[in-house]
Amino acid sequence: LTRVSCQMLRTTCTSSRILGRPNPFGWRFFANHHVSVSRPQLYKEQPNQSNSGNQSSRSFKWSLLGGLLIAPLIFGKILLAEENDSIGDQVKEAATGATFPRELIISRGDLHTNISEKLIGVGHRKVFFFFPAYAAAFYIENEAIKKIPPFLSDESLYDWVLQDNCVKTIRIKTPKKMSGKHLQNGFTVSLHKLTLQDSSLVQDIETFARCIPDQLEKDTTIDFTWLPGRTLSISVNGVHIKTISSSNIAKGFFEIYFSRTPVDETLKAAFGEGIKYAQK
Repeated sequence: LTRVSCQMLRTTCTSSRILGRPNPFGWRFFANHHVSVSRPQLYKEQPNQSNSGNQSSRSFKWSLLGGLLIAPLIFGKILLAEENDSIGDQVKEAATGATFPRELIISRGDLHTNISEKLIGVGHRKVFFFFPAYAAAFYIENEAIKKIPPFLSDESLYDWVLQDNCVKTIRIKTPKKMSGKHLQNGFTVSLHKLTLQDSSLVQDIETFARCIPDQLEKDTTIDFTWLPGRTLSISVNGVHIKTISSSNIAKGFFEIYFSRTPVDETLKAAFGEGIKYAQK
């Protein structure tokens, strides 16, 4: 009896090790939990039909639960792999269905002129690994695209974007009604982190956050335009809200998306591929 108890304990430990193994999705997968363990045959075992049935039932339930948990991840990957659709002069972001114009016209009141920006890339910001929080598009001044140095490495390309060298815009669009306070808080935390908690920028960051409405309706568009001269212009649904004259705020906002530790790697990569394509 003592030897049987030891073998049963060893079986339990072995099962625990197998149950806890990681899989490529990063989940602990519990579906395949049948374990074969060799042990001394002290007596002839009779098959227990009741236990076998219960074990099969538990196996099926775990398999079903595992499938339900992993399915959204797989579905999310399919959405990310889809190409964005072109609809006339608009481009639709695949995961959210949000549309963006191929061209933006930015009014430069200080220069008494309008500047045309070309759509470079679209994507979406993910939360909780795969849920799209909002769609985003990146625009660069038409004339500046021709001046992008060729054959840059990926990070050198992003460093070029973070220079005060041309007009560029990040437009975000909400796929559904949502609280603007989530964006306010997220941007505030990111800007404080990127500006190294510089106390002299606290007021500018608070001013920036107040430009975002507390409540965002479906298809609300917010444009963040970096104008040469170290200023960041913010517009909501085409209405100019504020221009913040701070190089740290202008660069800091774009660093949220283009730094070496961006808020979303997939979104950064989508913008980067768009710049490469525009150079051709």
